[in-house]
Amino acid sequence: MDDHHNYSKPLICIIIVIICTFWISEKSYAEDVSVYMVKSDASEYTVKIEVKVDVASEYLGSYDLGITFNQDVLQFQSLTTGITHGQLLPEPNRSIKDGLLKTYGYFIYFPKGTVSLLFITFKCQSNCVSLPFYLYVYGLTNVDKDLPVDTIGYEITQHTIERMQQKQTDQLPLVDQDTIDLLEHIVDIRFNQKDLFLEKINALIGAEKTTQYQSDILRLSRLANYLNIEMNCSQVIDIINCLQVLSGLENANCRNITGGPFIGIDDVMAHFQKISFFPISKE
Repeated sequence: MDDHHNYSKPLICIIIVIICTFWISEKSYAEDVSVYMVKSDASEYTVKIEVKVDVASEYLGSYDLGITFNQDVLQFQSLTTGITHGQLLPEPNRSIKDGLLKTYGYFIYFPKGTVSLLFITFKCQSNCVSLPFYLYVYGLTNVDKDLPVDTIGYEITQHTIERMQQKQTDQLPLVDQDTIDLLEHIVDIRFNQKDLFLEKINALIGAEKTTQYQSDILRLSRLANYLNIEMNCSQVIDIINCLQVLSGLENANCRNITGGPFIGIDDVMAHFQKISFFPISKE
């Protein structure tokens, strides 16, 4: 009997350690929620992006996101709910302005773990596309608290300015207009480090206003994910189209996706470098 007790005690201790280790790791992982995008599907002239949220052991109550896209090249097609654990999530609200898709929603039954949040479909004007998408998290909540989000940087956008100007329940803007006027000096400047961002904010609006508005400024400026999607741009036929653009020929459908109407020689050389590593078919 004593031998049995001597054997069972270490076994029980091991089991307890394993359970505690799993519980602690899950809890610590939940302290830094991940919000990210992946390419879900793509055809010749369309691309679909899936937005996912990994809240680990937390429960996701609501979300408020912004996704930027190049409106000169992409046309928004649809926004549909994701599917998590076989359950269709509530229909999201959305609005689009100046190349920024804003979407928000809430959940009746709070999901946890990895949540397939949204599917966004765009139509491309060209079959040669290399585009960046940026995901901003303005709000991600549990039942009664704001969930901390794993960010890759901070950037005050024009949309951030508009959100700061919105009236709250006390009919006052989130940030006073004098402070907003100062913050407009760094609109569209991206900061990869939180400390550098706060140092710049402090230099612009002063220590007192930084302390007063810091949490809201950080919340409305946090960039959670960056995704670059490339379609067909390394195919030979697209190289020919790019050369047609350079030579001024009409009906060439490989456009400069960085903003201008024409592609540059550097873009073409980059494409040639890509296909130079392709295996040569013997057929």
